[in-house]
Amino acid sequence: MNNLIKRVLVAIIGIPLLVYVFKVGNLPLLFFTILLSGLTSFELKNMFANKNIMVPREIILFNMVLTAISAIYPMFSFLFLFLSFLYFTGKNLFNDDLNGAISRLSGALFILIYSGTFLAFIFRIHSLHFGANYLLLLISLIWIADSFAYFLGMSIGKHRGIFKVSPKKSIEGFISGFVFAAISGFLAYKFFPHQFDKAGIITAVIVAGIFGQFGDLTESLLKRDCGVKDSSAIIPGHGGILDRFDSLIISAPLFYLIMKLIARFYH
Repeated sequence: MNNLIKRVLVAIIGIPLLVYVFKVGNLPLLFFTILLSGLTSFELKNMFANKNIMVPREIILFNMVLTAISAIYPMFSFLFLFLSFLYFTGKNLFNDDLNGAISRLSGALFILIYSGTFLAFIFRIHSLHFGANYLLLLISLIWIADSFAYFLGMSIGKHRGIFKVSPKKSIEGFISGFVFAAISGFLAYKFFPHQFDKAGIITAVIVAGIFGQFGDLTESLLKRDCGVKDSSAIIPGHGGILDRFDSLIISAPLFYLIMKLIARFYH
């Protein structure tokens, strides 16, 4: 089975499932978010091992618990993060091999924040007004921006090498991604005016079109330093979970926080 067929089959199964989970929310979305947390922390742990950063395997369980707490009881997320810090610091204190303690502790904390705390905002977005719609819009705009940034960047991109972690990316591709995200956001508002508001559309376009691409570059930075092409091979034809949700990890918390600020100061 060639790579294209694998990608199509995954899309046929994955996209309807994702739409269902994002639309329904509640327990299906919570379980999905926790599952993402566990899988991405597993991938990050294995990636870090390539740099001889041996994060303890308990990080996966800690990360999933932190995601659940951050999603349901966000006021307790810092407490659990602090307790996690004490645990992993203590594990290094009583470890016979103290060499590399800084890298192990730093790696564990990075995974907890990046893959644990940030991912929880996927669930929290659903609690916003029109939250289910915004979740679907946000990930759609991310995919649109990523696709047009890639294809138009490869075809018309002249100014490459702006980021060493991804030398093929170009300014033209970056702008194309944002422009088509903006066009798609405008069309979503035009055809479904009662399912979004203007502030949400503008926020989603900016977050997906700009910071979604930043999220992709962030993962590229990690992969390049770890010497891997994909975060894993868990999704046939697509690489790893982190490869597919790297942009959303950065976009989800930013979108949620901006929308909460807008609601606080303008309503």
